[in-house]
Amino acid sequence: MFCTIVGAVAAVLSVPEARRIIGLDSRSSNHTETGAATSASPTAEKASTVPSQKSKPPQPKDRYAIRIFNCDDAGRALLNGRIVADVGFGDDSGSIGVTEQLEPGINNVRFQVINKEGAITYGFQVRKNSSIAFTQECGIHHRIGCEDNRQDFPAGVSKEFNFNISFP
Repeated sequence: MFCTIVGAVAAVLSVPEARRIIGLDSRSSNHTETGAATSASPTAEKASTVPSQKSKPPQPKDRYAIRIFNCDDAGRALLNGRIVADVGFGDDSGSIGVTEQLEPGINNVRFQVINKEGAITYGFQVRKNSSIAFTQECGIHHRIGCEDNRQDFPAGVSKEFNFNISFP
């Protein structure tokens, strides 16, 4: 529609006059996005008379999610050093999307098994789209601990697992 109006104006007016009216001549007034006129100078930058549309950055094709489950006593996931999930004894975090938190380049996902005392169990996953890209599981909470129900795991962070995601 804009082209039709411009064409009609150009047909009625001379080409230089039409160029001045639609803002293609540096001697005309420039308009800001709010529509307010500003004085023009030969060196003034031209402002768009059409409101700019901010385009969203392209969405990556790959989607990433993490999951923590089957933990005795607790489990934690960190993405680039920031906690993104924490679960208690036997809890399941469900699928937690982390794609929006990824940074360009290599992103480190660190899973931690937190132990109060005795045996440990854990389950950690990273999904890329619908496929499991990383998994670590051991034991079954409330039944049998890791490594033949070994009871001498240290208190605190007793095991860690790392997985790197290369993101465009």
